[in-house]
Amino acid sequence: MRPTSSPSMQKRLTLILLTALSLIWVLTTLLVWRDASHETDEILDGHLAQAAALLVVQQASDFVDQEQSIKTPLLHQDAPRVMYQVFHEGKLSLRSENAPRTAILPLHSTAKPSYSNIRFEQNDWRLFATQGAEQDVVVYVAEKQSARAEILHALMRSLTLPMLLALPLLALSIWFAVRYGLNPLRELSQHLQTRQAGNLAQISLTTSQQEIEPVLEALNDLLQKNAKLLASEQAFTSNAAHELKTPIAAIRMQAQVAAVAEDQQDRQHALSQLQVACDRANRTIEQLLTLARIEQTGLALDEPINFADLVREALSEMAIAAIEKQQQMGFEQQCEPCLTRGNSTLLKILLRNLIDNAVRYCPARANIALSLTCNEQELHFQIEDDGPGLSETELQKIGERFYRVLGNEASGTGLGWSIIRRIAEVHQIQVAIARAKPEGGLRIELKLPAQTQQNRSSLH
Repeated sequence: MRPTSSPSMQKRLTLILLTALSLIWVLTTLLVWRDASHETDEILDGHLAQAAALLVVQQASDFVDQEQSIKTPLLHQDAPRVMYQVFHEGKLSLRSENAPRTAILPLHSTAKPSYSNIRFEQNDWRLFATQGAEQDVVVYVAEKQSARAEILHALMRSLTLPMLLALPLLALSIWFAVRYGLNPLRELSQHLQTRQAGNLAQISLTTSQQEIEPVLEALNDLLQKNAKLLASEQAFTSNAAHELKTPIAAIRMQAQVAAVAEDQQDRQHALSQLQVACDRANRTIEQLLTLARIEQTGLALDEPINFADLVREALSEMAIAAIEKQQQMGFEQQCEPCLTRGNSTLLKILLRNLIDNAVRYCPARANIALSLTCNEQELHFQIEDDGPGLSETELQKIGERFYRVLGNEASGTGLGWSIIRRIAEVHQIQVAIARAKPEGGLRIELKLPAQTQQNRSSLH
């Protein structure tokens, strides 16, 4: 099933930035609208108060007691937006042409200057009411709310329209900026698409940004690991194929000898050698499978382990082979408990290979001594024998895959030490090999990280 295609990073970043810009623009517009509405109301309320003050002054100086009220004409096209009334002793003495003859508000309700919103002739008005120079004079000045709204709308248009017209230019700028900023990723993508499958060379870009460098480092590190792994696998496959040819050829040859042998003794000898060749092939295959298992990723390496118990288990498995060669094996444990962490199966394979090598390559009636000590930081395991030992050249080659010491009749694949080295590597175990004494023998020392005190309770 093909994975669902997702939008490109460029489209996604552009959409995110445009959405954020639009939200900021809307929020800013709402804040400006609120502040502009508040400021406009305050300014226009001030104008109403000033107009009322002029009427108060005019009434105080020029008032003439008349039976009929004076009606002022509308001299401007916007004059109907404003109306006023002046009352003296409860009688209308002055009003605008669009103002009614009756009081807009009850006269007794005007004790001090105040603002209010009223409904008059299907229109909403903003009203300012105040007393005149004398307490029996009341002045009303009102302005249509729609007039205020028109002023606010005109103000907002002048503020927001340029920004609204600039949004497409900002969107285009964001698109170009995102596209330019993603050029290193685009270059990396094109480089990876055109690269051959077997090309594990380091990647280098002509334009590299600080954010891309960790990606490049991770990719180059991965390519380097894959190159090493591929080279190791190629060498291993070639060597393994070469090594398996020998037992397979021996099996074929002994089978042919057994098939044509007329003497019963010759036939039995051929069949016996056939069994030996099969055993060698089987051991080679087992060792190859063990190496392949160690190379797997995701192995659990944090299992709490009593290392002394693993040594005893490995000794019990190799006891029969040592008894057959009349060899003496002893194990001395000088600490309790000897705790570490790792993979118990792999560590047991390591110990079994070490003991198997000692048993296999030491002569009959040889002595093999094992010891285990520990402190707060590490475990120290040692296996020492009094066999023929190895030369300095042979000691340096120990661990190379398929390397076997010449002149030794013991059967083997040359993979045992490769397995030991690899298991030690993944467990951070230090391995040291040296001659046990000048006249011969071999001493192998392992240093393992000890389990910390706070984690020991997990074993109980």
